[in-house]
Amino acid sequence: MDNKIQSSKILVVGLLSCSILLNLFLVDQFMKDEGKLSWSREAAIEAEAVASISCSGHGRAFLDGSVLDGNYPICECNTCYEGPDCSQFSSLCVVDADGGNPLFLEPFWVKHAASSAVVVAGWHRMSYAYDSAATPLMSQELEKKIRKLHKLVGNAVSDNRFIVFGVGSTQLLAAAIYALSSNLSNPPAQIVASVPHYPVYQAQADMFRSVDFEFLGDPSLRKNTTDLSTEFIEIVTSPNNPDGQLNRPILQGSSAKTVYDHAYYWPHFTPIPAPADGDVMTFTLSKLTGHAGSRFGWALIKDEEVFKKMYMFITINSMGMSHDSQLRALKLLNVVLEGNGKEIHEFGYETMRKRWEVLRKTLSSSKRFSLQETPSHFCSFSQKVRELSPAFAWVKCEGEEEVDCTAMLLAGGIIGRGGSMFGAEKRYVRLSVLRSQDDFDILIQKLEALVSEEDGVGAKTIGNPMFLEPFWMKHAAESAIMVAGWHRMGYSYTDNTGISQELKKQIHKLHRVVGNAITDNRFMVFGAGSTQLLIAAVYALSSHNSTSPARIVASVPFYPVYELQPELFRSMDFKFEGDTSMWRNASDMDMNFIEFVTSPNNPDGLLKKELLTGSFVKTIHDHAYYWPHFSPITAPANEDFMIFTMSKLTGHAGSRFGWALIKDEGVYEKMYRFLELNSMGVSRDTQLRALKLLQLVLDGDGKELHEFGYETMRKRWEQLKITFSVSTHFSLQQTAPQYCTFFQKAREASPAYAWVTCEREEDKDCYAVLKAKGIKGRSGARFHADKRHVRLSLIKSQDDFNILIQKLENFISEENGTATAI
Repeated sequence: MDNKIQSSKILVVGLLSCSILLNLFLVDQFMKDEGKLSWSREAAIEAEAVASISCSGHGRAFLDGSVLDGNYPICECNTCYEGPDCSQFSSLCVVDADGGNPLFLEPFWVKHAASSAVVVAGWHRMSYAYDSAATPLMSQELEKKIRKLHKLVGNAVSDNRFIVFGVGSTQLLAAAIYALSSNLSNPPAQIVASVPHYPVYQAQADMFRSVDFEFLGDPSLRKNTTDLSTEFIEIVTSPNNPDGQLNRPILQGSSAKTVYDHAYYWPHFTPIPAPADGDVMTFTLSKLTGHAGSRFGWALIKDEEVFKKMYMFITINSMGMSHDSQLRALKLLNVVLEGNGKEIHEFGYETMRKRWEVLRKTLSSSKRFSLQETPSHFCSFSQKVRELSPAFAWVKCEGEEEVDCTAMLLAGGIIGRGGSMFGAEKRYVRLSVLRSQDDFDILIQKLEALVSEEDGVGAKTIGNPMFLEPFWMKHAAESAIMVAGWHRMGYSYTDNTGISQELKKQIHKLHRVVGNAITDNRFMVFGAGSTQLLIAAVYALSSHNSTSPARIVASVPFYPVYELQPELFRSMDFKFEGDTSMWRNASDMDMNFIEFVTSPNNPDGLLKKELLTGSFVKTIHDHAYYWPHFSPITAPANEDFMIFTMSKLTGHAGSRFGWALIKDEGVYEKMYRFLELNSMGVSRDTQLRALKLLQLVLDGDGKELHEFGYETMRKRWEQLKITFSVSTHFSLQQTAPQYCTFFQKAREASPAYAWVTCEREEDKDCYAVLKAKGIKGRSGARFHADKRHVRLSLIKSQDDFNILIQKLENFISEENGTATAI
């Protein structure tokens, strides 16, 4: 029997290999015949080859999937299917109807494979910002498409509204609460939401523990309050999660502000009776196109001050939205808006309508279970009266003895989300109706079996690192990716996490090759750049039961975000206390400290070590710049908590991807929870691109990028030092040689920034002195240092660097009376 099974496995693998080779051959021939593609050809061939892997219609292979035997990614199977090609069905499995992965739209994107795919060049949007003065972290073209989308669907008024992008609606909700609660005369604001309500509203408020707001509960309890000193923020979810009802605000008056969560206000799920016209309205790509993994959402805002505060929150929280996700969102919306702009909405509605028809029929004969009402309304989009077709079934167990509906369904092989999670009774459970067709079919089978038991039948079952752009232009073909329209539409990978295991493997390998960090016996989390990881780390390391907040400190000069984030979140658990050296001799053991150690340091590039020691001190090591481009690698970092970012490794600041290496499991779990509640993880599009880029970085001996980066920075520093060598006006930080284990030689540091000092007594504001000569740096005061210092970026494009040198040379020449016109 074992021999037969082994033979079958060999046969399946052999057939898969033949299929892949045949498809590669056909794709290659097609590309040759076309003769139009150059650097993008390799990416297209790779994407087509992976897409052609047969998973029997019950799974899919992805570009960033786990690789078997170093060849092609393996099939990732739908629930209850297994085997190399997902062809084996397990009738005893448990169906997951808990999550909200909107995979019901995947067939639409498979149908539109060609028009929805996007090739991302290796050098695409590497900088932090777009070329927009007003909203530099947002694509203006994408904003136009969003406004056009709302006009076409008729679900929101977008004229005379400000738009802000976020990492899904999850991050936007926190940003809206921050914007509406800051600067209140009587904090904290009371956050309320009608039961049943989306659990994240309470979870976020509880996690942030802000002095500005707290979660109170159901607004109906405060409807007739006469206390005008208390300010309320009511979150109105319409259609509601979990029951799909079109909710309206309960509270009125000057003391009540409202945030409208319209994630599900699309024709797939509800009639569109009229365009929404709230003051603050949030939407998300995940429930429009199904791309939950892309983590993209937007808010429409009436008031300019509220918009500015939300934009600031997003900027400080995660430095904006991944440019990769914005590019993909733009591509997807272009497809959505093609023709009359109705195709995806008609597909979505028809799919959901049919599912609800089957679901109602299945439960119609049951006395154990009941469904929520789905009343009919006139839909201005389809121009007809139609019922709601919600994303979730809000099921009630009617039996007197069945007080825990979640447990009862789990015994029948169905995982749902308990009513208590939504502030409701445990007799209720939410079941997802928007997952894949396999998931839905198996859910119906399990429900039919449970219903049949009732009758006795059936059985239980911002320093833009553009200096690296030329490297990626050189490697155009190998670094490009083509993202299929259906790529990673779900919230999670097959292991139910938001973290690509294949990308984790590449990061472990990267650190071993470079020798800059020990990754063995470490937990790893991903974040939207190191920016988001910094505040997640502070949250994870601060005590939530302490009588006094943890004191956050950093050695001067330090990265300004360390101070900005605590001030933004205004948490009761932590606060920023300034320079570490001021607390070096602290003897009060009741004080808890969190010390940031930036090594190499931003702004001066020095290799720093912690100053505080003892059991009451926890340390976060920010190693964003600990790469051979900028610093000798003296030894692998081996601290308890280490943060890295792709922006300073590959130059892709706009992708917003970073990771942390953590020793303690409890700290890791807290940090992971924060990131899930803050933004529901990192965009799957970004993780795919990061995987592609790291694979290229590690190609061969894994040294090419680092050698290119170091040579570029070494030459820039050589030129800068020559420029300053004849000046008595300015001085640079010292960069002593150290032995580098990566290059196996002694070398000087080549920091990302020049830390310039104005030496003349009268030049007390070095920033102003340089600005007067056409050079804009960052004042030392921003880093809590003397204003005689200024930070100049050396990692921008070659054009930027050349102009900087030209302006510095002209300025310095004035000292010697030899100035020339530029």
